[in-house]
This record gives sequence, C-alpha cells and structure tokens, in this order.
Amino acid sequence: MSDGVTVVMERTDTSVAVTVIVCSYTLRRWSLLERAITSLEDQTVAPERVVLVTDHCAPLERRARERFPDVTVVSNTGGRGLSEARNTGLAHAGGDVVAFLDDDAVAAPGWIAALCAGYTGEDVLGVGGQVDPDFEAGRPPWFPPEFDWVVGCSHSGLPGAPAPVRNFVGANMSFRRDVLDDLGGFRSELGRVGTVPVGCEETELCIRAVERNGGRLVYDPGARVRHTVPPERASWSYFRRRCFSEGRSKAVVASLRGSDRALSDERGYVLRTLPRGVVDALRDAIRRPGRSGAAVAIAAGLGATTAGYLTAPATAAEARPGPQPGDLAAAPAPTPRPWRAWVHPVALLAALLCWASSLRAVNLAHMNLGLVSALPTTYWLGLVLLTVSFAALVCERRTPRWLLVAHVVALIAMLHATPAVLYPTLRYAWTWKHVGVVDSLLRSGHVATGTNELAIYKGWPGFFALNAVLTGGTGAGSAASYAAWGPPIFNLLLLPPLLVIFQTFSADRRRVWTAVWLFYLGSWVGQDYFSPQAYDFVLYLTVIALCLRWLPAVESRSRVDVAGIPSGGVQLDRPPRRQVLLIMALLVLAIASTHQLTPVALISALALLWVFRARRCGAVLVLAIVCTVGWAALFGRSFLDQNMHSILASFGQPFGNSEAGLVNASAASRTQALVAQADRFLSAALWMLGLVGLWRRRGSVRPELPLMLLAFAPLPIVVANNYGGEILFRVYMFGLPFVAFFAAAAFFPSAARSRSVSPVRALRTATALGLTCTVLLGAFVFAYYGKEQANYFTPTQVRATNWLYDHAPDGSLIAGITGDLPWGYRNGDRFAFEFLDEDPPELARVRRDPAGELGRLLASSASGRGYLVFARSIDVDVHMRGVLNPGELERIERAVAGSPTFRILYSNRDATVYEVVASTARTSTGGS
Repeated sequence: MSDGVTVVMERTDTSVAVTVIVCSYTLRRWSLLERAITSLEDQTVAPERVVLVTDHCAPLERRARERFPDVTVVSNTGGRGLSEARNTGLAHAGGDVVAFLDDDAVAAPGWIAALCAGYTGEDVLGVGGQVDPDFEAGRPPWFPPEFDWVVGCSHSGLPGAPAPVRNFVGANMSFRRDVLDDLGGFRSELGRVGTVPVGCEETELCIRAVERNGGRLVYDPGARVRHTVPPERASWSYFRRRCFSEGRSKAVVASLRGSDRALSDERGYVLRTLPRGVVDALRDAIRRPGRSGAAVAIAAGLGATTAGYLTAPATAAEARPGPQPGDLAAAPAPTPRPWRAWVHPVALLAALLCWASSLRAVNLAHMNLGLVSALPTTYWLGLVLLTVSFAALVCERRTPRWLLVAHVVALIAMLHATPAVLYPTLRYAWTWKHVGVVDSLLRSGHVATGTNELAIYKGWPGFFALNAVLTGGTGAGSAASYAAWGPPIFNLLLLPPLLVIFQTFSADRRRVWTAVWLFYLGSWVGQDYFSPQAYDFVLYLTVIALCLRWLPAVESRSRVDVAGIPSGGVQLDRPPRRQVLLIMALLVLAIASTHQLTPVALISALALLWVFRARRCGAVLVLAIVCTVGWAALFGRSFLDQNMHSILASFGQPFGNSEAGLVNASAASRTQALVAQADRFLSAALWMLGLVGLWRRRGSVRPELPLMLLAFAPLPIVVANNYGGEILFRVYMFGLPFVAFFAAAAFFPSAARSRSVSPVRALRTATALGLTCTVLLGAFVFAYYGKEQANYFTPTQVRATNWLYDHAPDGSLIAGITGDLPWGYRNGDRFAFEFLDEDPPELARVRRDPAGELGRLLASSASGRGYLVFARSIDVDVHMRGVLNPGELERIERAVAGSPTFRILYSNRDATVYEVVASTARTSTGGS
C-alpha cells in the first residue's frame, strides 16, 4: 500500500509500455522499499513509469521525495488500505500495461520482460508470475509450501509452465491499462489495511475482468519476484490469523461474484494439492521427523480458513476492517447502536466471566456426587445465563451468525473444557490407556499386544498412528500433553458437519441452531474423550453430511429439487460427483482402519438411505462394506480369532445386549443410581421432543425422510453385540444428531416469515425453549459429571502407578479389583494385567479366600513376579458400581495386608502397591 511516486526511466525498444505501481504504508519497511525500487531500476526492459503510492503516511512521503528526487510522489487520495492505494496509482498510470509489485518484494532483472512477453494476443487481459518466499529467519520446518499464499507467495500446485489461471498473486501481476480503467479499479471492501491480514481484492478483480471481457489471465512462472517474509509472519499465530482472514475474504468475494467462480480454484486445491501435501509431509517425516508438523499445519490451515468462511460477514460492506491507528481524525462518527444489540454479547461475556471465576473456587476433594457437588454457584449461574441468552437470541428476527457461533463455542467450553482446566492429571482411565498406546507406538514403532485389550488396537490402529505422527511432528513428546483437551476439541469438530446436515434440510436458522444446542445438551454418553470412537464419530458425521448435502436422491419429488435437497434447505454449489466420492472414500477408509463399531453403524445408515431411495449412495455403501470387511480380514483377523466365540455368543440377542450396560440400581450406590436416572431422563426427553417436533411437522415432513431414517439407523447394531455393555449408549449417540433436529421442530415447526411472528409469540417460544434447555442442562451435568470421583486421579495416585511401572521387571503381572487406574496399560508390551471385575469367576474365588487366591493368581505370571494395586479410584469405582458388597473391599485389603504372602513395596495416601513374596527371593525396597 503506498503513496504514489512516479519515476521516469529511459525505455529500451519494446512494443509494450509498462507502468509499475508500488504501494507502501510505513517507514518501518523503508529498507525493503528501497530494495524494491532498486530492483525496478535494474530491469532488462525498463518500465515507462514507476508509481509509488504512500498510504496516508506523511513521513514516508517526505522521505521518498528526498530519496528519489526524480520520482513524483503521490499520496493515497482514497480511504486507508491497499485497494484504494492501488486505485490512486492507477490514476497516475500511463502506457499499455500496469504492473504491481509489493514494497517488500524484489523483482528479478527479467521480470518486466517476461510479463511483456505474455501479451501474445488481444484476449490476454493480464499476465502474472511466480512469487518466491524469502524467509528472513529461514523457513520453519512445519510451514508447508502448499500454504505459501499465507505470506503472499505462490503456493505449490500452480502450473509449472505458462497457463491460464483464475487470478494472480497480488505481489506479482499486471493488466492491460484499458481493462483496469473499464473495471474502475479494485473494490475498497477488500484488501489489507495496515497489518490486518485480509485480502482477495486481486481475486475479485481478476474474476470481474474475465466476466466482463471474456479473455484470459496468463500465469508465467518465468516472471519472478522474491517476497520477503519477516519472522513474525512465519509464526503459528500469524499463520492461523491469516488463514482465518482468507476464509472471511473468500466469503465476501463469493457474495460479490458468486461462489461458483469465487471457489473454483479452491476446490481443486483442497481435493488435490492439500492431500498431496499431507502425503509428502508424512513421507518426509520418515526421514525428517520435524517435517510431519507440516501435515498438522495443512490440517490446521484448512480448518482455520473454513472457520473464517463460515463466520464471515453476510455482506461485503460488513467486511471492511475497523478504523486503524491514525484514522480517527478522518473517520466519521460511529452510528449509535440500539441497546438491544449489546444485550447478548454482554450476557455472553458475563456467562464466561462467571465460568472463569468459578474455576478458582472448585475444591476437588468435595466430589461426593461427581464434579456436580464441587462446582460453585457461579458456575451454574454462568450456564443458566448462557442458556437464557441463547434462547432469546435464536428467537430474534435478525441474529448475527458470529454471535450464535460464539454461544455454542462458549457452551462447549463450559461443559467440556472444565475438567481439562481443573484437573492436574488426565481424566478417565481409558484416556491414560490410549495415551500409553500412542507412546508405545512412538517408542517401538508398533502397537503393543501384551494384553488382549490391546490386541484390538493392533488391528485398528488408525487413531493411534495419526496421534503418533502429531506427537512426533510437533515435538510434544507424549500425547499426554494434549489428550486432556480431547472433549472440547472433538465437540468443536462436530459443529461443521452438524451445521451442514441441518442446513441441508432447513433454511430456518432458529431450527438449525436450536438443533445444534439440543445436540450438545443431549450428548451425555461421554464418548468424546481422547479415543478412536470420538475421532470416528466426527468422521461418521462428516460422511453423512457429504452424502446428504451432495449426493442426489434416486428420484425427485415435488418438494425436493434435482439434488435431493429439500426446497427449504440452504442451497450450495454442488462440486463434481467424483470429487465428493473421492473425499468420502478416504473418510470411509479412515473409519474402517480406526474403529470396529463405527463402520457397522455407517453401513447401517447408508443401507437405509439406499434402500428407501433417499440418496444415491450405493457406491459409498459398497465401498464401506468392502473397506470394513477387508480391513477386518487383513488386519483384525488375530483379534477376531481370539474373540470369535464371545462375538457369536451375543449375536442375535438384542435384549441381552441392550441390558448389559444398564446400571443395576440394587447394587450400585445411591449417587450412581441418581446419575443413571439423569441420563435416562435426558435420553427420553430428547426423543419425546423429537416425536413432538415430528408431529408438529406432520404435514411437511416428507422431505426430511433421510433424517428420520438416520435417527433409527443405529438400532440394528444392537442385534450384533453388546460391545462391552455399551451398545445401547452407542446407538443413542449415533442417532442423537438427527433426533435433535426433530426436537428443535418442537419449538420451530415452520419457517418464520419476516413479520409473521408476533413479539408475544416469540417471547412465549423463547421462554419455553429457555426453560426446557435449562432442565436438560441440569440433567446433562448430572449424567456427564456424576462419575467424576472415579474418573479423576490425584497426582499422588499417578505417582504410585508410575513408580510401579518404572520398577516392575518385564513379564510381571499387575492386578487390581477393577481397572480404574492411571496408565493402566502403560508399557503394555512389557506387562500382563488382570482386573478381577472383568473375570467374575475369579472374583468370586477371591471373595472367598482373598490372600490365598490373589497369591496364587499373581504367582502364576510368566516371570513369577506379581503386583497388586489398591487405590482411591478403585475404592470409588467398586462402591459406585456395586462390584462388591459394602465393606468387602476393605476386608480383602486387610487380608492381603495381614498375609505373609504379600509385602508393601510402595504406599502413599491414595495408593498401595503389594508384591507377592513367594514369587521372588529378591529383597525389595519400597517408597512412601
């Protein structure tokens, strides 16, 4: 961005007269600006004119006049920003062609000559070239060349020879002057202002030029410039902000020029360039571990760009960044906003402040009813305030999309980030186990198979392999450094596919966002921690979203368009079918390689859509079947051979499978029975709301048949297996998104017209929604956090188990009444594990003769070394689930402590580790 300085140079004989425009906005880049101007003086073909435009910076203008005495310096006569600065330069341009060079770029000596050579026909509207990055501090190993556009350079995937393109990189482009004059220059709604990392003004201009003139824009990689990249732009924070801003800018371009043209190149970039970049990064990671960070950056960059696009302003006028420092004198007075516009942002902020302040008042020692009993009043106040604000917000006629997104993100943070902030250790025993599997994979290069529980991970290692790459590529050292944030991360990742699914079938934003809210309130099952199931559930919903959004129905009906999309849904451009199928194929393969149950649920869902002719998904269905069966036969056969008897034993017994996971209220503690009642109430309430919504839309529900099918699609898997007693919970989880959509219809059965809803009716609906969500929220917190005294591990307990794993020799047998231990499967390839609640006959023998049976069991290990662990979490788990009668665990521990067969090796206030004396003659020392 710049002020205009005109430099007149002697021209060599050329048929094309070129004006070069350079824009700058600050004295801090003076040395870079000098290099840019000097590179233009050294061209083999001199420009007819160079225009330097200074963007409202008087000191820069004065210094430029002194440094370049033969140059006419002109200040930007429009508003601040690169677009207006370039338009000012155009007003002072002459000749046939106008070229643009950034003030921090250096042109190669043959740059102008190469640009001129590209104007080979009257249909060539412009010529652009290659922009090479010049990282001042060296390219970071994680920075992928596929994202060089982040720093204003040409990314990999562009043509290697002269070829037509949609748009140029702003640092190196040229146009016929009459084309620019006809277009009226760049649009001021777009373009960088100071250091605000927005752009796409050149993309919009290029699209507009071709639309109006019907010619070509030619990219010639031989026309090269070198673009300086300072260290602050090679950072993660700038990378994230720039990607987010690019997404917002692309959305504005789409609103101006239509998404078909605005996103035409991006589709190929996402479907071809980025997957190829991920493959290259993972291949390089084998030789250079640091390179795997590039794969992470590609995924993060795509996610940030998508988030920017989804949260972009609705119109181009809203996209202009706010006033910058130095603008206040010239800026018009802001238009007063109605007080109503501030109510919801203030309520949102107040809710977050209540939540943040409550975290400082939590005493984890007070968890006698899970985390519920330890949370202070301010936490509940924040949740209620957020719920009331959302209920009122969603019922308003005009609601900013960013504010709805902010409320949902705040809900996710308050519900799912709380343990990650409060707990000093990882939450939930299975999280520790999964971290151990990832660390084992990093350490040995394969999934350890020391126990039958780990054999299943060897057959389906997709999730663990991905996290091994992430951990190794980012230098995290262990997945434990981020595993605690699994619940908020996975719940955030669910938001995009949920929105795609809901917006496909409804254009009523009230119903869409209420469905999202109800989904998160109903998702109590807890399968969102650091696990293959949480990862595969995101992939599952993504496949379903792609199928519903872009695969057509078998036959059109009166209320369904040719794409099979209900007429009330949000219409999006459909990418080519082959591209959609390719993406779905990759996702299906990822699902099949990661989990055992999710592929079966996916097959059931696709089969129903295909049988009822709701979508043309036959190819995807066949692919899912082939991938699932093929993967199990090739890689999961060892596990299947070991467990085929138990699998077949539960097949065809839906009632037995569904009852296996239900809490036995007569044996469980009173608090556990209360938690079970809360989750049953929550599940029934969501289904009842769904049925009410279905009834209220009874006259217009036919286009929503696919979602009805998907709500019931998981039911057949109850027949297959009890899945460790959890099959009923997983069925509920897979059907919940679609139930939530119909539950939202209980409040919003029909789309609202602009003035058809009276204020009284809107208030009544908001009140009903707020009260219902508050009740559901209370049930959710009980159901989700009611078991936290067993899921939370104190630091002293973690120290005890770590001590054991550090001192126990290879081949040792480690036993406990239950497996509720941190790092329960750490070094699984070195140890064997025995948890008695998983072996009822063995537990019955131990109850009769604790010391004798436990001594016999532990002495039977392959190495003759056995260890028995008693811990706080095991005590709580046994009491909550009613594994033993009251007082029986204490009796077993007293028998072990008084038996000469055992001795204490390690003890602290939360855990005790015993060793079987008869299994070794070695003298052991313990700690306390």
